[in-house]
Amino acid sequence: MLEKIQRDIEEIKSTMKLFILQSRKEIAQELNKEMNSPQKKLAYTLTDGNHGAYDIAQTIKVSITTIHRWWRDWERSGLLTRTERNGKSVLQKRFSLEEIGIEVPDISSIQSSENEIREIPNREKLQSILRDSNMFKDNAALREFAERVFDMKIPTNTTEDLIDRIADLFLSSPKIKQLMFMQALRQQAECTGSNFKDYFEFWEKHIKSEI
Repeated sequence: MLEKIQRDIEEIKSTMKLFILQSRKEIAQELNKEMNSPQKKLAYTLTDGNHGAYDIAQTIKVSITTIHRWWRDWERSGLLTRTERNGKSVLQKRFSLEEIGIEVPDISSIQSSENEIREIPNREKLQSILRDSNMFKDNAALREFAERVFDMKIPTNTTEDLIDRIADLFLSSPKIKQLMFMQALRQQAECTGSNFKDYFEFWEKHIKSEI
């Protein structure tokens, strides 16, 4: 009887280990999918119940609206939990990215990236975004998008010709048209889940400051 109990205990332990490993794997997959930018990784790490949305936004150089949007999505997907802290309800991360095996960037790399993003207009970076298959699945989708925003036909033969033409139109347009184009790109990125979506917030602010 004791031997049977011992075997049962070992079997339960093995089952629990498998359950824990499977859960950890699923958690890691969800975190890897969601933490698709250095800013998000750092924002999640700083969501420890001590840092407020304003503090995190200032640290990683995004808007407080962006932080609140990320928090809303992460809480909905179970990556954050609400706790009581000094009589207030605060959001706190459920998991440590480092323990899951996700490398968290340092703040200096985020700030360096921000300076690069702010280089507007930047023809090369704009062209690389227009080539992103997550943003535009094919030549036709990109052409339809550009013709709608610029309100004109864009006759070209290849995708690279089209991208060059769009970049030319953007750089030669008045600032208000550039702003409209960036806003349209941001909406496209949000709809398609592109990793570039956080770029456009910086770019919009930069263009607005020059209008």
